[in-house]
Amino acid sequence: MDWDQAGSDFLPDGALRDIYVLNVTIDDWQAVVDIVRDLDPPPVYMVDIKPVPLPERVEDIFAVRPNASPMLSFMRANAQLNCHFFSQDEIEFDLDPAEVAEAEDLFAVAEFMETIGWRTGKTVILTQENTRKNPILRFTTDSGEVEWLPPGRV
Repeated sequence: MDWDQAGSDFLPDGALRDIYVLNVTIDDWQAVVDIVRDLDPPPVYMVDIKPVPLPERVEDIFAVRPNASPMLSFMRANAQLNCHFFSQDEIEFDLDPAEVAEAEDLFAVAEFMETIGWRTGKTVILTQENTRKNPILRFTTDSGEVEWLPPGRV
C-alpha cells in the first residue's frame, strides 16, 4: 500500500471513513481501549460532550451508554479518530477523510489498524462510512500488514 494507491480514497466527499473490528468480545474492547489510553498525545474521553477521566474498565463505559453518549477521541498524525461505543459486538472508529491529506497521515492510521489487529488477533477494515462490505484498507494477521483494496476487490 502506498499513498499513490490509496490517497484518492480519502478525498473529502461529505462522508466519514470508519475503522471496524467485527465480532469482538469485551476483552477485545478492553485491549483496544488500553492501547488508546497509552497513546501520545493522550486521548480525550467525554460523556455528553463533557471531558471526564477515562474509566479503567470498558464495562464502565458501556454501562453509561443507555443514558449518555460516551466518546473517546485521539490523534494519529493529523487525523482525529473517534469511538462512540455504539455496540459491544464491533469496535468502530470514525475519521474525517480530509484529515488524511498526505502519506504520513495514512501511515499513522494504518499503523493504528495494525496495532489493534495484532492485539485482538482480528481483521481490521477501513471503509466508507457505514459500508462494512466494501473495505478500502484491510489488516489481517495472515498478511501482517495493511493492504489497500482497489474498488471491486474484497
